[in-house]
Amino acid sequence: MSPMNTVPANPHHNPRPLHLLADIGGTNCRIGVATTNGIRDARSWPTATLSNLEELLVRYSERTGFAAQSFAAGVAAPVASGCATLTNANFEANVNHLGIPAVLLNDLEAAAYGAAALISRRDEQVSMLWSAVEQSPAKARRLETLIGLGTGHGQAHIVWDGDTVHSVFPTESGHAEFAPSTKEL
Repeated sequence: MSPMNTVPANPHHNPRPLHLLADIGGTNCRIGVATTNGIRDARSWPTATLSNLEELLVRYSERTGFAAQSFAAGVAAPVASGCATLTNANFEANVNHLGIPAVLLNDLEAAAYGAAALISRRDEQVSMLWSAVEQSPAKARRLETLIGLGTGHGQAHIVWDGDTVHSVFPTESGHAEFAPSTKEL
């Protein structure tokens, strides 16, 4: 995933409630406070130095003095029922026992929802992409794919119904087998 857009913190202003966002990758864990202007007070640690989300939240709170009142994370792994295990790091992600409102998404699923929101509001950062969509003969119903190359390889498919996102389907294409694996072949 690309680096987070960091916004310098104002040391005299501590907005409430604090909503923390995190990007849990195979190499690094990044976390910061969500604002309307981006992410502020961002910190990053090598994933190998952490074992779970609780440890990440405690470390962040110790370094910044901020305690989350809600939390959302994208993780570079398949997610089921709020849980994920990274395949290339000893890291367990489980939002079910954090004690605060929390959601865990596949990292490309989270990115797809973000891209869809930018496209829907015709954000200038994605104006070239929106131009291509506007000219598409299949604008009413279409499928778009977001591909992410990081430590692994992920994809998310965005199904549109006109200008509205109908569904986002995350995949971990890095977990797929590409070659036949039978004795005959």
